[in-house]
Amino acid sequence: MGSGRITDLHALAGARPVLPQYNSFVTRVCAVVVTRNRKDLLRQCLRSVLAQARPVDRILVVDNASTDGTGEMLDAEFVRFAELGILARLNLRENAGGAGGVGAGMRWAHCNNTTGRG
Repeated sequence: MGSGRITDLHALAGARPVLPQYNSFVTRVCAVVVTRNRKDLLRQCLRSVLAQARPVDRILVVDNASTDGTGEMLDAEFVRFAELGILARLNLRENAGGAGGVGAGMRWAHCNNTTGRG
């Protein structure tokens, strides 16, 4: 019937995938990273995001009320990126969960004009 690839699913549905047209001059990328008491994994994640081929314009770390020294690790190891305006932090007073953290981060990103055009 087909190779099982996603394009075959579009063909079966009678639709063609609509791919967004990106222009690196007008599209900004803000990576929203939600964490709670996972500073070692957060360190690895941030290093990976900073090293990817298409650099992000901003990284927002949403700290879901961590108690493991996450803030101190960010201050010690990623201060240069904060000073350059690449890394920002949103510290939540209580754990809002993964979805709550993503929601808060997306609201922050849009309110601070870090995504889309403009």
